[in-house]
Amino acid sequence: MLRGINLSPNWKSLPAYASGSAHTLYMPLVCSWIDIANINWQHIRGDMHIEFHSTPAKVSGAGNITLQSIDIILSFQLPTTLDMKTNERFATDGSIRSHKYLSGEIQTFPSVSLTAGNKSKIKLDSFTGEAAYLLIGIRDTGASNTNNGLQKCKSLNGGTLNLLAPISSSILGNGTPIDIDFLRRVVYPSLLPNDWARRNNWYILPFTDSVLACVGGSQGHGYYTFDPQLAAPYLEVGVPPAAVAAVDTITLSGNVTGTGTYRLSYKGFHTVPLANAAAVGTIKAAIEALPSMRDADGNPITVVGSNTFQASGNAGVTIQYTSDKALSPDDEMTFTNLAGTAVHQESSVRIVEGSEGWNAPTGTTTFDVSVYAMMCKKMMSSHGHIRVKDVMHGR
Repeated sequence: MLRGINLSPNWKSLPAYASGSAHTLYMPLVCSWIDIANINWQHIRGDMHIEFHSTPAKVSGAGNITLQSIDIILSFQLPTTLDMKTNERFATDGSIRSHKYLSGEIQTFPSVSLTAGNKSKIKLDSFTGEAAYLLIGIRDTGASNTNNGLQKCKSLNGGTLNLLAPISSSILGNGTPIDIDFLRRVVYPSLLPNDWARRNNWYILPFTDSVLACVGGSQGHGYYTFDPQLAAPYLEVGVPPAAVAAVDTITLSGNVTGTGTYRLSYKGFHTVPLANAAAVGTIKAAIEALPSMRDADGNPITVVGSNTFQASGNAGVTIQYTSDKALSPDDEMTFTNLAGTAVHQESSVRIVEGSEGWNAPTGTTTFDVSVYAMMCKKMMSSHGHIRVKDVMHGR
């Protein structure tokens, strides 16, 4: 979330937070209406409230998160004496200040039928006003934050998105659906300087050529009008063909009579040291704990272990991991011996190259679709009163 609201390419989440640790989370007001409105707060009648809506938070593992304390730190830029005199004059002479900004509105559509190779239409009938862009995510039905479920959106790579008029003609561009790969790899990087939505399978459908300008209040870069007096448009989701899972296998050989430790690594992350007698379930759990496995570009990787090390002979343990997208040649697990020689790597084999596409559990055909419309709003202030209204040109 911080990567998105701070528009920073450098912020990264931690794989785990230690009990009793303190962390700073930012709620930036830059480019919000509070920033651009240039309000003289001395003359505002009433109070401004900051609300915290808590929910049971559990990303992975056992136990619950307890908030022991919270400190609110407000950072201000002190105005000059001239600025204060100017603000005082405008605040007391009855002038009406008007500023535009973006505000997110959400429509959630539960249990939408989505199957490989087919298209589904969703009626966007609750939005009113002028939208700079839509942000679309598809989750498992009833997803919760347990195991980070709210951020695990389904991949539409290989599919399409479209905005349709009530007569089913395309409203966008040249009248054809937009390819998801183009939205993800070309459009999103050109509009926002971060990779949060691309990594988490959120898809942006823009009506503007400058998201940042719209955040700052400009509408001169394009928008789409959701007019309640006209028939509502439809969002068309073109589900890609079924994915072909990529499959890798690494085989370890050894026996439990020797001593020593080893580790397995995947894309720069290493397991805890594993004893040569570690059961296959222990090996599997250590691999699944790797952030590179658990958070693999929005597509968690499935790990399966089989066989076990024996007291004699050279019996092997086989670890097979499967991704719902194609794996690059470099995306292979590696083995490192730490101590002793009881265990060694027998082989590492790319079984199936795989291809991107729709990956749904067998028998699952319905999903929850969330659509955020970033609507243009107008904030007006005069004589200590603030009013916010939808922006509708010509009205």
